[in-house]
Amino acid sequence: MKKVVEFKPLVPPVAIERKYAKELRALVLAMTRDYASVAKIYKDKRHQIVQDDTWGITDLDKRLDALGEKWRVRFEEYAKENSPKVVNQVLKQSNLQIKDVLKDWFAEKRFMLLDSHIPVPMRQVMKASVEYNVSLIKSLHSQYAERVRGAVYRAVAGGGTLKDLKRDLVKYAGMEERRAKLVAGDQIRKCFTDISARRFTDLGITKMKWIHTGASKEPRIYHKTHWDGKSGKRNGDPNGLNGFIFDINQPPVIDKKTGERGYPNQLPFCRCRMAPIIEFEK
Repeated sequence: MKKVVEFKPLVPPVAIERKYAKELRALVLAMTRDYASVAKIYKDKRHQIVQDDTWGITDLDKRLDALGEKWRVRFEEYAKENSPKVVNQVLKQSNLQIKDVLKDWFAEKRFMLLDSHIPVPMRQVMKASVEYNVSLIKSLHSQYAERVRGAVYRAVAGGGTLKDLKRDLVKYAGMEERRAKLVAGDQIRKCFTDISARRFTDLGITKMKWIHTGASKEPRIYHKTHWDGKSGKRNGDPNGLNGFIFDINQPPVIDKKTGERGYPNQLPFCRCRMAPIIEFEK
């Protein structure tokens, strides 16, 4: 008969998430303020644009291209410089929490590898996290730039007013600020969970328990539903993920529509957590 020992769930580092969100928001704010100059350009050139569509569009294109290149470089530089730092901070927080959670179970010597050694599989997880982080940060600029260009072209083609263009720029700026906060939160939580799962396998722990926290405003029903303790053990998926014990190397389906498998925090807005499990024969 097996005995199951369940430990406290790990908690994604809120301080790192908030600091990261603050930095991203500052970068986005600087970009949107710079792009606000487009409204002034449109105001100054509008009569010329109406008289000569070809010249007007070409002039606006050049100005938008210059802004686009400027902020593409800024976001790319920030992403490449800061993403590795953030991932390393997350690794340190994961190590600290794992030590605290398992301090009464493992001897201190067992934890030495957490501080002194990063195995190849962990390096791959960290590299993937950095690359994903870089792509998300760069997308903050690219999506915004496309929206601004579309707003300018609509104003030109449809004879829109300066007020219409300013309204669109304010709307898109707000959307981008909110998205920066979401990107920071989702990425930190996903990175923390991926790294922690890898760390547990380094320590020889192979089981995890899925825990729904109720922190999300719109929780996924499948994540919230309690597992019945039987289904999914051998064949098929569990009837619910909440309380489900799974093998770290064989994570459960987290989205029934797509069949995607993974860990808590992998899907956008997911705030579920995982608790390490140790099973042994009594």
